[in-house]
Amino acid sequence: AAVAHHEAGRLDAAEAGYTQALALCPGRPSVLLNLAQLQLARGQAPRVRETLAPLLAGPEPEPDALRLWLQAAEASGQADDAVAALQALGRLQ
Repeated sequence: AAVAHHEAGRLDAAEAGYTQALALCPGRPSVLLNLAQLQLARGQAPRVRETLAPLLAGPEPEPDALRLWLQAAEASGQADDAVAALQALGRLQ
């Protein structure tokens, strides 16, 4: 239901659905990615990076999470810092 709300532009309902889904299945990658996309669309770049943190913490970060994280960094004027940090971590070459 949350995805349907999101696709229909009902962002408040979608966010509530994603939050509810995360309460039932904490850390579920698909829900975190959808929530981050919604937050990015709303211009909430700092929240995007916070939402994606669990998907970026492991040795094999989720590629879609990296992409959204970089988009959020760019949206907040920190793209160069984000790229440099990822390079330092060996996640970008």
